[in-house]
Amino acid sequence: MKAARFHAKGDVRVEEVELPSELAPDEVLVRNQLCGICGTDLHEFAAGPIFISPQPNAFSGASIPQILGHEFSAVVERVGGEITHLKPGDRVSIQPHMGPLDGYFGVRGLHFLGTRGAATGLTWPWGGFAQYAVMKGYATVKMPDNLTFRQGALVEPAAVAVTAIDRSGLVPGGSVLITGGGPIGSADGSGGPRRRSSEDLPE
Repeated sequence: MKAARFHAKGDVRVEEVELPSELAPDEVLVRNQLCGICGTDLHEFAAGPIFISPQPNAFSGASIPQILGHEFSAVVERVGGEITHLKPGDRVSIQPHMGPLDGYFGVRGLHFLGTRGAATGLTWPWGGFAQYAVMKGYATVKMPDNLTFRQGALVEPAAVAVTAIDRSGLVPGGSVLITGGGPIGSADGSGGPRRRSSEDLPE
């Protein structure tokens, strides 16, 4: 398959990468559909490596060269023997943070909070800037039928915004200052917020 891999600052190459012949029991092979370009991806390209490392990640083994991309949607191709919540053909959204399930946070269902984990497209061997990716089953979430692949790729960045609002203590009627559109806010290329039609929203 083809994949865009980070090698060094300013050096991202589209290369051929082999798919695994077998999956671990808790893994899922997905065919990627749409992937956003996060500010983190831009920072890695312009000034990296930052999160990406030449040393293998202790949890995932990932190191440079690294497939980029962590805001993406996909279709399930194959599942490992322990996977029961997904099947080939399912449309999914990828949640990038993974960690050991037997650690302090893992046993509490909060594996993504641990410090010994990995993030898709940064410290996990696979990413969204490729034709396929191998993910942990618990980081692969089936989408409702009325959600589009575009919306599925926006689940992770939307979750970041929701978490920020939750932590801020903001309540209805409160005030907030927003400065700068960021890559998502100016995604239409015009320099202003992207306008979405009702067709982009779930029913």
